[in-house]
Amino acid sequence: MAEAEGFALRLDGLSRRYRTRWALRDCSLELPRGRVSALVGSNGAGKTTLFMLATGLLRPTSGTIDVLGADPARTGMPAGASFLAQDKPLYRTFRVAEVLRAAAALNSHARWDAGYAARLIDEAGIGPQDRVRELSPGQRARVALAVALGRRPELLSGHRHLAGPATNRDDLAGAAVVHASTAGRQTTALVRGTEAPPAFRAERPTLDDLVLAYLREQESAA
Repeated sequence: MAEAEGFALRLDGLSRRYRTRWALRDCSLELPRGRVSALVGSNGAGKTTLFMLATGLLRPTSGTIDVLGADPARTGMPAGASFLAQDKPLYRTFRVAEVLRAAAALNSHARWDAGYAARLIDEAGIGPQDRVRELSPGQRARVALAVALGRRPELLSGHRHLAGPATNRDDLAGAAVVHASTAGRQTTALVRGTEAPPAFRAERPTLDDLVLAYLREQESAA
């Protein structure tokens, strides 16, 4: 395991077969910690199968997988990881408060942050007594995301969230800016790297800060 400590994800000859059909075959890769990456492939390429293997929901037919220094086939999803499936699985008859209580019980071995998850839902304007089946698709996505982020997955340490005077925005010119915005007298930015201009306050970003910044970057480039 010592060799895998520098990697968030490490696969070696990973394969998964369903009877006579291979969903994933002889897949090897190394994803270092501190990176933002995307998994791209055509339908049926094995993307979902890989994630199911990485979270311990499936066991490999052959090969090995290491997630944050642990084997999910033996330990389940490591405490520092989180996963949100595209179909956002939620019990539709549950109230939102019941979803959070279930998440707390199911993630008792992880770093579950009940207050953080509840705040994400409150900020989305969703009531704790609302039933999942009565929520819009977007609201259900926010509840599912709150459950995923409530595990407090490990973040990439190479990013900083900066806040400073709008008059000093030009000071960011030399930084690797992912996304920056100005409102009133304040400029905020997510940057790659740990150095901050003198007039800016630096904080570690949350996972939602990272996700939203990269999504906004893509929207600006489109």
